[in-house]
Amino acid sequence: MGFNKLGFSGQRMSYPLNSLFGMVVGEQNTGKSYLFQSNPDAFILNLDLSSTVVPECRATIWPGVNEEGMPVDVGGVPLILTWQKVLDKKKQLIALAKANEPRPKCIVLDTITPAVRLLKPYVAEKMGRQSFEQAHGPAAYDKLFDEVLSIAFDLRQHGYGVWFVAHLSREYLQVGEEGAKKEELTLNLSAGMVRRLTPAVEMIAPVCCDRKIRTENETKTIKSGGKEIQRSIPVEKVVIERMLAFNDPRFSRIIRTRTAKRLLNVPLDSDNPWGSFEAAFNEANKE
Repeated sequence: MGFNKLGFSGQRMSYPLNSLFGMVVGEQNTGKSYLFQSNPDAFILNLDLSSTVVPECRATIWPGVNEEGMPVDVGGVPLILTWQKVLDKKKQLIALAKANEPRPKCIVLDTITPAVRLLKPYVAEKMGRQSFEQAHGPAAYDKLFDEVLSIAFDLRQHGYGVWFVAHLSREYLQVGEEGAKKEELTLNLSAGMVRRLTPAVEMIAPVCCDRKIRTENETKTIKSGGKEIQRSIPVEKVVIERMLAFNDPRFSRIIRTRTAKRLLNVPLDSDNPWGSFEAAFNEANKE
């Protein structure tokens, strides 16, 4: 029995992958940006001002980078990126949603670290200070963290999914009294940002890129007794394997999922990694 005048009962509700508030994390050069650049429904806020990592970016990306390596706005106009310009882009996205015009399904903030760098002078100005360091520390950081979360919450209220991208770093923790150290992967964010952000997102998906040695048989032509003979010879090859490591103990303290069934490791197709992620997510949400 439900209370239909108050809300919903007796039905399952879940977001599509593009509509989640999530975070993709990984060490450098593991394929985080590549994952989102393969998503045609994504709009990427390119706060790193990075070049694309695919021959043809299927996502929409802003700012762009021209042939001289300069950041550019729509139309190729040179751009100096500020947090106010990011907020102007947020307003444009909200206006598209209100007018029900064609628009992306998810907004990607790539990455959080340059967002913090852009936010510091913005927060200082809002607090009437010439620099972030001159502002009252706790209040300034509270304002900064609120701004990061507000861009996500405001966009979600207008029907967009939001994904943040963050780096992981390796830390070596001392265990025991004999000086033994344990390697651990941690979010490369301040403790305050981690406390605010990780409880708010619905999914934290770690990307890993492992180099593995695989033995494969190759047919080679050899000479024997004056004759050419073809033989199958085992050859060791280095193989790069990229995956979303939901079932990898290295990331056990970082992972977060919200699916009907447990998400296992998701091998990422080199041509369509977002499609691999979406297929695995949909399968994990089947009744």
